[in-house]
Amino acid sequence: EDSRGILWFSSMGGGADKIELNDDNSTIEIIYTFNSKTGLVNDEVWNMIEDYEGNLWISINGAGVAMYQGSRFTSFTETEGIANNTVFSILEEKPGKYWFATYGGGISIYDTSLPEGKRFSVIDKSKGLPENYIYSIYPDKKGNYWMATRGVGITVYDGKSYKTYGTNEGLNSNFALGATEDMHGNIWVGTQRGLSKF
Repeated sequence: EDSRGILWFSSMGGGADKIELNDDNSTIEIIYTFNSKTGLVNDEVWNMIEDYEGNLWISINGAGVAMYQGSRFTSFTETEGIANNTVFSILEEKPGKYWFATYGGGISIYDTSLPEGKRFSVIDKSKGLPENYIYSIYPDKKGNYWMATRGVGITVYDGKSYKTYGTNEGLNSNFALGATEDMHGNIWVGTQRGLSKF
């Protein structure tokens, strides 16, 4: 749901749908579809976020990220500096600074406060990240970043160092898909084998 109350749904093969509910929330209306016919590179959409300025960021399977500014798309791919064109999820750390979780390239960071040509940086195994296959990034209330990985479980970054929790530490699978925090401060990690609670 974006800041205007509009719902967005992504799909693998159908693009992204912009949906509105009627006044009593009983019916929905698809008011627009972003797909290969309306500007997207292809129809396989993994993730979408609305940034602080109201722009829509869309991660597209094999085609990097597209930013929609209301009338046009701007694409970010390996050519522009993303480490891998398959981006599973997007996080806006703060206004103008974005983290892209990639499949095999670690995390690409795009910082609009930096000069053109220097806005992209990469965090990967060569820089201490335990795994380059990242499915999602979740910031908790304490400022930690929980990174779901394909092979080592969940990795927590506190801004200085990484701590990884896998099956040896009690996680139910080393194939983590996502994390979220509940109202009590518990972190729930979704894996291929269900949920684990921290």
